[in-house]
Amino acid sequence: MIDVAARQGDARGDERQAISVLDAGLTRLADAPAIERFDALLYPAELCMRIDQVSAADLAQAADRLRDHALGAEAEQQLARLRESLD
Repeated sequence: MIDVAARQGDARGDERQAISVLDAGLTRLADAPAIERFDALLYPAELCMRIDQVSAADLAQAADRLRDHALGAEAEQQLARLRESLD
């Protein structure tokens, strides 16, 4: 899911399509491991920032997932970086 979205968002520069891919993937893959869902929530937040759409909802969901699961220091740092760039 993230690979397909990355091709759209990074390689083709189509952030909106990448966000659509991630949204659909999150809906279909509700049982995916917590770290994969965390990454799939952070990436749309980054994409939204690129097109000047604040993504507080994605960051809030990612923070909830981080709090509910032991995802590690790297996940905490990723979330902190995105939050800082929104400020």
